[in-house]
Amino acid sequence: MITVKELKKELENLGYLSTDEIIYDAFNALYMFENDKVDVGQDIYAICLEGPPGAGKTEFAEVYTKLANKLFNNVKMISYQCDATTGKTELFEDINISAAIRNDADNVNIPGKLIEAINEVNKGNRVVLFIDEYDKAREETDAFMLQFLQSGKINSNQHGDLAVKDEYKSNLQVILCKNDMREELSGPLSRRIRILRLDYMTPEMFYTIAKRVLIEKRKENPVDNGLLNLVSLMYKTAYESKDLFDRLPSCSEMLRAISDADRLTRIANAPQSIIYNTIVKNMFKSIDDIKTFESGLSQTEEGRKVENLIKRMKIDNTDSSEIELNTLISMELFTDESNKLAVKTKEMEDLIQEYKKRFTNLEAQKQLEIEQTKRQILLENGMLVSTTEIPNLIRNFNDETANIKRGYNILEESNGEWTDVAEITLPKLLHQNFIDQLIKYASQMDIVIYENGILLKDIDGQKLIIVADKDSKNNLRYRFMSNYPVVPSTYLAYISTFMDLGLKVYNNEKKNKGIEDNEDDYKYSINSLIYNDTDLNCTAVGENIYNFCIDGNYKDDKNKIDELIQTLKCDNPSKALTASNIIMKKLKKMKRKK
Repeated sequence: MITVKELKKELENLGYLSTDEIIYDAFNALYMFENDKVDVGQDIYAICLEGPPGAGKTEFAEVYTKLANKLFNNVKMISYQCDATTGKTELFEDINISAAIRNDADNVNIPGKLIEAINEVNKGNRVVLFIDEYDKAREETDAFMLQFLQSGKINSNQHGDLAVKDEYKSNLQVILCKNDMREELSGPLSRRIRILRLDYMTPEMFYTIAKRVLIEKRKENPVDNGLLNLVSLMYKTAYESKDLFDRLPSCSEMLRAISDADRLTRIANAPQSIIYNTIVKNMFKSIDDIKTFESGLSQTEEGRKVENLIKRMKIDNTDSSEIELNTLISMELFTDESNKLAVKTKEMEDLIQEYKKRFTNLEAQKQLEIEQTKRQILLENGMLVSTTEIPNLIRNFNDETANIKRGYNILEESNGEWTDVAEITLPKLLHQNFIDQLIKYASQMDIVIYENGILLKDIDGQKLIIVADKDSKNNLRYRFMSNYPVVPSTYLAYISTFMDLGLKVYNNEKKNKGIEDNEDDYKYSINSLIYNDTDLNCTAVGENIYNFCIDGNYKDDKNKIDELIQTLKCDNPSKALTASNIIMKKLKKMKRKK
């Protein structure tokens, strides 16, 4: 059986670079094909690939079938394209056009793709039944598909009862492809099959694939690097406004665009106008998408550079050589952009090397982390928490940056009790959107994102964190907490910054969803003991220790809060820690007296 590492390499050799999730699903599917000792009651293996047109769903099915055939020799793809008329009958019955023309009624209805797949499988062959654009089919088809996947049987008035033989059930695999014509599959069917989301590949990922396939692996005859950069930046400008297009080009379409343009440049000495037309028509299949692409270039500075280059290519009808084309490209655009893409590629390669280092010592690191976690979560009675509650450490090594610790509980980052400092209510905010924004800037902002919270600041062990939970009305709220009762006043500036970021994401969501403002949407409160080196107009509770309290509507009070925070200074945050320790000792003495 092929290993996951070998599978990933084989897919890349076929020009398909994908996520680890899809690679592991492909691995499981190949394992099912190889394993001929099936359970009689086993369901038929099926997955559903969903995402926008051009995201690579069809390409994955084709590449997977090629790879399976390379491994097992007898794998056949049987494809069916759904439309608005597709129901269960259309899946197992087809129309013989010539018989219909001859008025040969007995032979008009012929076995369809599903029956063809069953017959092939029962001969001992392996079959990938690929049903494209399944979301166009009538919803009633879901119930039929669910029954077939569970039983392997169909009932046809024209062709009788048919069934996949039990010993061959592992030889049939079903891949459904779904765009966005309807939101989701029926509940029972969606619970029965694995659903994978494929989105458009990023420009950086495409550049990496294209460079590897068209330049590095074609050492004796690599394509022109200028064409690679041209297509990459054309795709980048389209990707940044992808919602305006019916579909973006797939990876294979863009690779073909580069190869065709390179051939015309080298062999046919074609004019640059022909080169551009070849590229744009290979990338964008419809006239409307080509118009959308060309009209949208003027919206950004980078797009305008591409637009100027395209204008020059369009009016050049003289024969062009490779040198002239490269000169034009470099003059207009690509000296800086090529360097930027090279830097991004190097960053990706460095990140891959970093993960390789992590995985090399994974087992040792995991054991060490488990032992450290056990020591940190001792209960007051000296007993350990059950090992089932130990964080899933393996997941930490699959994250995008070292600043993201999935599987870790942020509340276990301190042996002390946590004190509420501030909170803000954002009832309609999607928490994952807020986290996605933070992930983009995790390294620059020096924050750490945990499974259930965010570490904002850690000064000498005094931590400031955010935890998302629900208030009494089940509204989403963010609680800012510290592991000490007194915090340096500078921490309030961090709180204000993150309240601003949360509101930006929140307002953007409300705008996109067309939701009206509610006066309770922006409720906030700050109630904290702060340490500040200068006199403040707050209630003093100790030397340089103040009770800072303010609440209301953050949208209305934003300027007032910003002005207050600008007046807060704490030149030596360690003094706040000292003050906290003094207060904590007093509290412990009071508890002992009681």
